[in-house]
Amino acid sequence: MARTSLCSSRTLEVMPQRKGFIKKSSTERDLEELPQPLSIQRLSDRLKPFLEQLGVQDWQAFLQKKDPLEQLSHGVRAAERDLAHWRLLSDSAAPIFERYWRCLETKDQVEFMREWNSIWYAFVHAMPYDTALQLQKVLREGKVKVLEFTSIHETKTGFEISTAEQQLHADYLVEATGFEVDISKIRSSLLDSSILSGLFHQHSLGGLTVDQYTLESTATEGIYAIGSLTTGVHFYTNGIDQNVAHASRIARHLVGKRVHPPAHVALIIPGNSVLWASFLTLVVPAMMEKLLIPFIYLAPDPKVPGKLNLSSRVKSFPRILWRFCFVA
Repeated sequence: MARTSLCSSRTLEVMPQRKGFIKKSSTERDLEELPQPLSIQRLSDRLKPFLEQLGVQDWQAFLQKKDPLEQLSHGVRAAERDLAHWRLLSDSAAPIFERYWRCLETKDQVEFMREWNSIWYAFVHAMPYDTALQLQKVLREGKVKVLEFTSIHETKTGFEISTAEQQLHADYLVEATGFEVDISKIRSSLLDSSILSGLFHQHSLGGLTVDQYTLESTATEGIYAIGSLTTGVHFYTNGIDQNVAHASRIARHLVGKRVHPPAHVALIIPGNSVLWASFLTLVVPAMMEKLLIPFIYLAPDPKVPGKLNLSSRVKSFPRILWRFCFVA
């Protein structure tokens, strides 16, 4: 069963056999210009051109419910022919969405969690190609059906399941839709006692309220949460890469280190000037203290034949670097 209407065929997305990537820097630079607080509409307006570049011209048709076997077979063919271009956008957008999650207005966060979160995960975590072939086989043989249920009721003999097409009875019901993100629906004496005793506060979007950077409880020092329990404060809570990064933050905070990794900064200076030497002796130590790791680029004199003037390439640098670049 699925938690929402996601037992529909639109979840049957297949991972491409060969992965490609789009340049994240261009997407990030574009999103940097978005006003804050953000809204889903502003964000989707900026992502629309990228979807069109990947061949997704009609978003409604892209998400339209279709026959499960037909949709899965289409996904298998697309994976075999390397046509699942939407995967490029989802791979590149995942870290960006996590970054801008807290910039969304609260009402947009609520709307996204209710209407779009499950769809997002269906595309980001598409099924492996081999799994898709196995599922395709049992669907063709009629051993598995994909149904959209409207209600489920427990009875003395099992469960009564109502769908748009029929009424079903099942002796057993298995929920395999991932971790629950609403802690009020999790049967855990540990969580219950933590909330009642004030060790944690519940976030309005379902998870626990923790510091965005250290993941330490906002109610009690020295206690942390990670993964789906931090839903609300964080957006992408069940990705392994994201949880590894969050675990690293907790470890660094426990031993008194800064939770942010160093940032790399480009310093572009004229190579024919000795005046910058004294400047660098002052600015580099200050940058290191702020966890800014400088990469110093010497721009050769454009008057010297056979040497490239790096200054002419500065305009192509990410806009965020302009705050730290020193150009001849």
